[in-house]
Amino acid sequence: MHRELGRLADSSLIARTIYEDKLITCASPAYLERHPAPVAPSQLLQGHQLVGYFSALRGEQRPMVFKKDGNVVEIDVPNVLANDSTGYVNMLRNGLGIGQTYLSPVKDLVASGRS
Repeated sequence: MHRELGRLADSSLIARTIYEDKLITCASPAYLERHPAPVAPSQLLQGHQLVGYFSALRGEQRPMVFKKDGNVVEIDVPNVLANDSTGYVNMLRNGLGIGQTYLSPVKDLVASGRS
């Protein structure tokens, strides 16, 4: 059995979607106390600390992706990278910057406003 998030590269494996999650852009309340909350992706490039994710399996970092009205903006200039999802979420929780993660591991934190 092989588990993969995202799309499979061309391979001999058969893939089936068993669950879909939503990517969200988030930061801790502590980070947002020190930095104004951006309202557009371009503002992330103006003095914000960006937390990125590096896939050790694929050997590549994943950009933050924003989609609106058919337009796609990718931001791929993190200040710090994590290659483990738990570590990544902890970096965001501890105020190291803004990043994108799947909603399911942080939904309770987001709903409560806690970090």
